[in-house]
Amino acid sequence: MEGPEFNEFVGSLINKKTKERILVMGKDVANESIGNLKNMKMVRDKLKVLARSRPNDKYIMVHGLRQLGDIVAVTGDGTNDAPALKKADVGFAMKTGT
Repeated sequence: MEGPEFNEFVGSLINKKTKERILVMGKDVANESIGNLKNMKMVRDKLKVLARSRPNDKYIMVHGLRQLGDIVAVTGDGTNDAPALKKADVGFAMKTGT
């Protein structure tokens, strides 16, 4: 699955109070929620590779897994990975690599 498809499938992140889609990840952490938790469970159980993912897609993946009660570790090699690294239970920042 590719990042944009994943984002649409799980319903992105929504603000629980206003029900609006959140575009800036991590801005209002207390009110963030996965738009479609049922689809997020399907992704967790079946997805093997998330290709062409954008920083927001990575953040949504981490948030969704944590919302399902999973413990999440993330690796990242750039500043664009910082929100997902911060959101994860364990974050490994690398100079280079995959």
